[in-house]
Amino acid sequence: MYDAIVYTSNDSGVLTFERFAGSRWKVCDLSADGMRAVAEVRDTSSGGLLLRIQDASGSAGSRCGEGHIYPPPYSGQRLSLKVWVQNGANGSTQRPGYGSYTW
Repeated sequence: MYDAIVYTSNDSGVLTFERFAGSRWKVCDLSADGMRAVAEVRDTSSGGLLLRIQDASGSAGSRCGEGHIYPPPYSGQRLSLKVWVQNGANGSTQRPGYGSYTW
């Protein structure tokens, strides 16, 4: 079971978080559209970037992009979540989805 889950606006990418399964963040590309799924986790108060991960293998790949925040956020810290798709490594943000999570 995921503690947080955020989809792109067209469900072509997803960001998931499992706190008690190693505090693992994952971003997965779900659509065979030639795009890559990218996600960012930021500190809500400072706007500071805590984690950026991507799944560049496309939906045909069997692996999603994974990452961990180190050091871990403090208890009660609010995180802003964003997931989107883009065309290539330097493509523009498309179909973003937003969420939040309190550690």
